[in-house]
Amino acid sequence: MALWKRPLTSSEINYLKHRQLRGGEDGLVGYWRLDEGTNSTAADSTPNGYNGTLTNSPQWISSGAAIALSVISTNCLKFAGTGDYVSVASAGDLNPYPLTVSSWFRTSKNYGSFQPIVAKYVNSSFDGWALAVQGGQLRGFYYARAATNHAIDAVAGPIVTDDGWHHAALVVDDNGGRLFLDGTMIATSAWAGTHGANTNAATLTLANLADLVRRSPARWMKSRCGNAHCRRRKFLR
Repeated sequence: MALWKRPLTSSEINYLKHRQLRGGEDGLVGYWRLDEGTNSTAADSTPNGYNGTLTNSPQWISSGAAIALSVISTNCLKFAGTGDYVSVASAGDLNPYPLTVSSWFRTSKNYGSFQPIVAKYVNSSFDGWALAVQGGQLRGFYYARAATNHAIDAVAGPIVTDDGWHHAALVVDDNGGRLFLDGTMIATSAWAGTHGANTNAATLTLANLADLVRRSPARWMKSRCGNAHCRRRKFLR
């Protein structure tokens, strides 16, 4: 998962999505490879040191994400949807504007409910951003301080709940927002309201939202899904 403080072009997204970054690229704020394979820390590979903490034991497994232009043997995290997640403590640099955020993901679970991939957002706050799967499609949004101020909020593209690896990217700048799936732009939007950076102090979370990480897994399941059989299983790389 990569977070940038500049808007990557379509060509850059396509070039970089299959490559491991060094960690010192221009404008790169955080880069979490999620390939440690053990322990409870997701290391940030940039000099900024925004390390993530694994909570409720997401599982390290072998990955088949197409990094380096081919499937390579490495690791990834598997989330069962029972309150497991990764969190990165809030910092000003994690609210970049302009912004590009990208991640590989894999899931076979198709629910109408919001299934976060990565987010820096408190539910219903309308101040922050997220990449997620919703209704089997990719969703991306960016809000700045009010529901009337948003660069993009789109659910678009083909079904991604096919148990295959996919690459998602969200790009935001003064022109608006662009949502990419596997290197192809699937949605674009001009700003509604006043453009600019969000101001939230939420943690950056993988496979959860910032307000939900303070709840117990049982409460999360009840409040979001309604019953114990509504689960998400997602792999992140």
